[in-house]
Amino acid sequence: MSEKLENKIENEQIEERKAKVYYLQHVDGFGRLSPVFLINNKKIWKLGVKERSNGTKMYYIFYSDKSYLKLWLDKKKNLLYFIDGYYWDFLMKNKPEIWKFIPICAEFKWNNNSIEFKNVKIEFEYPIFSAVTQLHPSLDMPTAYVIYKLYNNNS
Repeated sequence: MSEKLENKIENEQIEERKAKVYYLQHVDGFGRLSPVFLINNKKIWKLGVKERSNGTKMYYIFYSDKSYLKLWLDKKKNLLYFIDGYYWDFLMKNKPEIWKFIPICAEFKWNNNSIEFKNVKIEFEYPIFSAVTQLHPSLDMPTAYVIYKLYNNNS
């Protein structure tokens, strides 16, 4: 088989990963949170990103008035999440990032317990997308985008 054909076949194969999902109840804070706006057609999602001193990025998705979903990875690349409310206004000092939701590639898709992008499929042991749509009916899209950012940047 030619080297070009072997490379093409290798590139078309999907790398499958399994990830555990954990809910971590803890005291949360909004210090060092930077604003992000995720734009999908006419819908604008408000997010925040916090980077810990060890480089771990934590993403906050504000999905309703005074409620948020926080997502991040542990050292083993398991997905951690936290759901809470906040009862005060807060300021974010940093310049906001603007993300446009454009499907990363034709294969960018998700279902109740998996996400697939760039020849990578991550199967979660817990139906995370089903769970988040119970919080808010359209929360699956920003959740999928944040999970993509987490796993794509930490591959």
